Amino acid sequence: MGHDGGREDIGTFFFEAPAAATEGPDGYVLRYEDGECPPVILPAGRMVAVDYVGLWISGVSATLPMEPLSFEEARAMAEEIMEKMMAASWERTYHRPDFDAARIANVMGHRHTLARFTVCGDTGTYASVVVRNYGDGPAGYSIPPMAVGQPLPENTPTRYLVRVEILGRNFSDDTPNLIDDRKAAVRSMREKVSGNAKQAIPLSVWLDKPDWQP
Repeated sequence: MGHDGGREDIGTFFFEAPAAATEGPDGYVLRYEDGECPPVILPAGRMVAVDYVGLWISGVSATLPMEPLSFEEARAMAEEIMEKMMAASWERTYHRPDFDAARIANVMGHRHTLARFTVCGDTGTYASVVVRNYGDGPAGYSIPPMAVGQPLPENTPTRYLVRVEILGRNFSDDTPNLIDDRKAAVRSMREKVSGNAKQAIPLSVWLDKPDWQP
């Protein structure tokens, strides 16, 4: 950050609705639609992150739902989301349905990737559905009236969240991705504006020239 007091040409927009907030939205609902396939609408959650490269959205993630869940509830929500994706003709390319709370507790990151998808309609777009331990996320986003950053009481039962991520690249490195092409365009614009392809420039440069091509 820093250019024009605003955004640089590569970054992330965060939309957050902490439980302790006294103003602003109560939560966010992510709807994905490309115009060719049926939309996928996720449950409301307290955090959505949107990654951008120049004027292109390179990825989006949603942390769900409004309140952390028991393991059984989180698993049920993840499976419902997965069913919505398949109903919208998203192709499931990876599926690990055999997991429980103990498995999540014992793996690095305390999370389990339930499924990955090739998104219908948008060639080169992929999605994942993950169940993770709430205690590994930012405290305070769900259980009122706790403030952000305050640790959970020791006697709090283990709770879980569902994270859905949609990216312009595959989750492995062996597939060409859309993000690299966008980053190449951003480097070309930087070179044109500042003479240094590694130096970030204000996002406003792209807003002023939305049709620019390398």
